[in-house]
Amino acid sequence: KTILKNGLRLITVPNKGTKAVTVLILLPVGSRYETKDIGGLSHFIEHMMFKGTKKRPTSLDISKELDGIGAEFNAFTSKDYTGYYIKSSADKVELAFDILSDMLFHSKIDEVELNKERGVIVDEINMYVDNPLMYIESLFEELIFGDHPLGWQIAGKRQVIKTVPREKMMKYFEHYYQPANMIIAVAGNIKESQVKKLTEKHFGRAGKKDFKKFP
Repeated sequence: KTILKNGLRLITVPNKGTKAVTVLILLPVGSRYETKDIGGLSHFIEHMMFKGTKKRPTSLDISKELDGIGAEFNAFTSKDYTGYYIKSSADKVELAFDILSDMLFHSKIDEVELNKERGVIVDEINMYVDNPLMYIESLFEELIFGDHPLGWQIAGKRQVIKTVPREKMMKYFEHYYQPANMIIAVAGNIKESQVKKLTEKHFGRAGKKDFKKFP
């Protein structure tokens, strides 16, 4: 474990028995930190991180570059944390760092793409509600925690997703997506010295040093 000057925590797990590497970034933000007027924003932001950056303007630019090296990539949101990962051959670890840092620090969060994604997320909410095996977990947590963030659905309510302003999303995003809030775990056929240099290069920027509940 290494802690950078900006507060970011790096965990390296060398494993010479594989030819692959996984770069995972975790942020301590999920739906439990939301209020009713922004319910579902943690999950919404996760979606928007794949919609294009200044360097890679569209979601297709991001996916083509990763598909071109045979990488596996995805993201997830829970009530407590959000995660992003890329798994690739070990010799492509620098590209994994480059793309993840580009997404987390330079995503455009374009208004047009944001409005398109509202419908995608509403469809996702409908899909979960229509699947009893998935929906029963949300109902159980609602029964236990009631009208509390821990009892709300991670994806939020349809009406909030349809109407939440971009300005609120940006304030929430800029509040939590700071290096001091990030944990980077890198596992696989790696050289720890190389990974530390890549982390400094791509994630060594200054940022807020404290984690407080929004706003």
